[in-house]
Amino acid sequence: MSSNPRTFLRSFAGGELTPEFFGHIDDAKFQTGLRTCRNFVVKPHGPVENRAGTAMVREVKDSTKKTRIIPFVYASDQSLVIEVGAGYFRFHTQGATVLSGGVPYEVTNPYAQDDLAGIKFLQSNDVVTLTHSGYPPAELRRLGATNWTYTALSFASALSPPTGITASATPATTSPGTPTLQSYVVTAVKGADESASSATGTGAQPTGGSAISSMSNANPGLFTSFDVPATDFVVGEKVYISGCAGVTGVNDTFFYINTYNVTYDDSASASGFTFTLKDASGTAFDTTSIGTYTGGGKIAHGSSAAGIGSCSNNLYDTGAYNTLAWSAVSNAERYYVYKQYNGLFGYIGQTTDLSFKDDDIAADVSKTPPITNIPFTAAGDYPAASGYFEQRRCFAGTANNPAKFWATRSATESNLSYSIPGRDDDAVIFSLAARERQAIRHIIPLSNLILLTESSEWRVAPDTGTVLTPSVSVRQQSAIGTADAPPVIVNNNLLFAAARGGHVRELAYNWQANGYITGDLSLRAPHLFDGYSIVDMAYAKAPIPIVWAVSSSGSLLGLTYVPEQEVGGWHRHDTTGGVFEHIAVVPEGAEDVLYAVVKRDANRFIERMASRANGALADAFFVDCGISQTFGAPVSAVSGLDWLEGQTVSILADGAVHPQQVVTGGAISLQWAASKITVGLPIEADIETLPIAVQAIAFGQGQLKNVSRIFVRVFQSSAIAGGPSFDKLTEYKQRTTEAYGTSPAPVTAEISFAIGPSWGTDGQVCLRQSQPLPLTVVSLVAEFAAGGG
Repeated sequence: MSSNPRTFLRSFAGGELTPEFFGHIDDAKFQTGLRTCRNFVVKPHGPVENRAGTAMVREVKDSTKKTRIIPFVYASDQSLVIEVGAGYFRFHTQGATVLSGGVPYEVTNPYAQDDLAGIKFLQSNDVVTLTHSGYPPAELRRLGATNWTYTALSFASALSPPTGITASATPATTSPGTPTLQSYVVTAVKGADESASSATGTGAQPTGGSAISSMSNANPGLFTSFDVPATDFVVGEKVYISGCAGVTGVNDTFFYINTYNVTYDDSASASGFTFTLKDASGTAFDTTSIGTYTGGGKIAHGSSAAGIGSCSNNLYDTGAYNTLAWSAVSNAERYYVYKQYNGLFGYIGQTTDLSFKDDDIAADVSKTPPITNIPFTAAGDYPAASGYFEQRRCFAGTANNPAKFWATRSATESNLSYSIPGRDDDAVIFSLAARERQAIRHIIPLSNLILLTESSEWRVAPDTGTVLTPSVSVRQQSAIGTADAPPVIVNNNLLFAAARGGHVRELAYNWQANGYITGDLSLRAPHLFDGYSIVDMAYAKAPIPIVWAVSSSGSLLGLTYVPEQEVGGWHRHDTTGGVFEHIAVVPEGAEDVLYAVVKRDANRFIERMASRANGALADAFFVDCGISQTFGAPVSAVSGLDWLEGQTVSILADGAVHPQQVVTGGAISLQWAASKITVGLPIEADIETLPIAVQAIAFGQGQLKNVSRIFVRVFQSSAIAGGPSFDKLTEYKQRTTEAYGTSPAPVTAEISFAIGPSWGTDGQVCLRQSQPLPLTVVSLVAEFAAGGG
C-alpha cells in the first residue's frame, strides 16, 4: 500500500472558479470547485457530466443576417421555438421545422436585423406580446399549427360604444312638477371589458332638431319655434343651431339656453316656445348685427351630438319615469347606464336588454364611464417592455417617457382607460422618480411587481390592501441596473444581467430588510464575465436546474442553481468552429430543452441540445451540429451531410467510436457497417482540479507536488483520459474482450490508473472526454508525493 498522501474531491458543485480565488482555501466553495469546467455540466448533488451534443435543426433563412429565437410554451407537450429574423417568423418543435406545403411555414414581421436583439417578448396562452421602442407593440397569435397572425395592438376597448341612444319622458299623470333636463350615457360590457361611453362623439353635429320659425334682431335675439312641445328644452341646456338663412355667426354652433318661455300661436292653434341663447361664458347672444333672418334653421339638443340621451321630466313626481333605448353592440353581454349628476355621469344600473327605465334612481358618481386612453400612437411613444401582473398586461419604457409605466384595466389585455373619480380596476399609470435616468427595461412578476431599469431595481406594491390598484407604492430596492438580456425567474428569485460589468446578479426578498436585495452570482468566477456582456438568458428546470447565458465572447455559460440548497456552480461551453449567439429553452416531454442559434463560419444554424437520459450507448449523442440516423439494415456510408462539408467529424456507429472522417461531397464512408449512426462536430470536454490543499503546514502551499495515480469514481461512463496537464494525458484502457467495432460496456465503478509524472506547486489533475461517449465523474482521489518548497 502506498504511503503517499491522497486528496479526496467528493463534490464539484462549486463549478469553475477564477484563478484569483485559489488563495481562499478556507472557503466552502473552494472545497467543491474546479479550475476548469469546460463542456462539462455541474450536477446539483456534486458530480459533473460531459454535456450532450447539439442536433442541427435547420439553417436560418438568411445566414448573412443576425437571427434570434424565443420560446413559445402552451403546455409541456405543446411548445415551439420561434425563429425571429429580419422580416419573418419561422417555427421549430421537437427538433424539426414546421412545414406547410413542404416548405417552412412563415409569418411576416416589420423588424430590421439590428433591432432583433431589442425585442422583448411575453406569452399568455396562444398569444406572444412583442415590444420594441422602435415599433408599435404587437401580438403574434397562434390560431393553428400553420395559422399564425402578427398584428399591432389596439388599446381601445374591444367593444364599440353604443349608438342611437334616445331618452323619452313619461311625466306624472296628475299634477306634474317643473321638469328638469335628465341626460344619460350607456356603455357596452363583456367580461371585465367596458367600452367607452356613448358620449365619445362629443362635438359632432346633431341630426334632426326642431324647426325655427323666426328670429329677431335684438340683444339678446329672440328665437321662436312651434315644432315641439313646450317642455322639450330647459334653461341652461346645451343646444346646436344650424340652417338659419340670411344671418352669420349663428349656424353650426353650440349655444346654451339663456331664457325659455312657452308660447301659443292663435292663428295656427299651435303650442311653441321662445328662447334666447348665450355662449359658454354666459354672455347673451346679440343678433343686432348678424344680418336679417330669412327663414329655415333648426335647434337640436347639443347633448344628442355626443351620444347622450336627454329628455325633460320631473322624476320626483309619483309615477314619472324616463325610458332609454339604444342600438345593439356586437359581442356585448350587457350594458351599463349612467345619469348626469353635478357634472359627472354616475352609474344607475345595468341590463342585458336594449332599453332601461329610470324612475328616479340615484346616480353613483363614484362609478363613472371609462375614459379612453391610447398612449402608444407614434414613434417615440412605443413601449420597450411588457409583462403581466395580477390580471393586468403592463407596458413601460417609451423613448419619450422611459420611466413611465402603464398597466391595463384589471382583467383586460389592452384597455388602458380610466375613470373620474378613479376606480380600483382603472388602468395603473405612474412614472419613476429618481436622481438618475430610469429607463424601464423589464417588468417581472414576483410576489410584488418588479421593475428593472438601466440603473436601479424597483418594487411596485399596493399602497393599501393586497391587490394592485392605481394607488401604488413604488420603492427603489437597489441601484445596480440591468442589461437588455431577458431575466429569468428561479423559484422566487430573479436573476438578471447587470447593465455594466457583465455579471449575473440575483434579486430576492429578504424579510430582515423588508424588501428585495441583490447579490453577485459571478463573484467566484469573474474571469468568465469581466470584459464581456450577457447577450441572452434562459432557464431549464429539468432534469438539471440550469440558468443558461450567452456571453458576448460567443461562449455558452451555465449556472447550476438551487438557491434553497446554496448550490451555484458555473460551467462554460464552446463548440468546434462556432460561437453561440442566442438561446431559448422549451419543455419537450419530461425535459427542458435548450435551442441555440450558432454561427459557424459563414452559416448560422438552429441547433437543439440532445438528451442524456438514454441509457444505450448506441443512442448517445455527444457531437455538435450533428445528426443521428437509424437504418433498417447496416450501412457503410452516410450521405446528406452537406452542412458539414469539409469538416472533420466524430462518428458513433452502433455505440462504438469510429475513427474521425472528413465530410466530402456531403458524405462519409465507414470502416464497418452499422445500423444507428451519429455524426457531428467533435466535442472536447475538460475538467481540471484546483491546487492541492491538505492538512499540513500552510495547507501544503509552497511545496512541490507530483500526482502519480488517480482514482476516479464514474457513473455509466465510457472513455476517459487523465494527466497532470491537458498535453500530458493518459487514456484509461476500458476495452477488454469486446470485438473490434463494438462498444465497451459503460462503467459504474471506481477506476484507477497511473498518470505521467509532473512536479509542480499545484498538483492539479486534468480529465478529458474527447470521444462521443458519456462521462460522469462522481469523485476523484489523487495520490501524490510532496517535496520541499
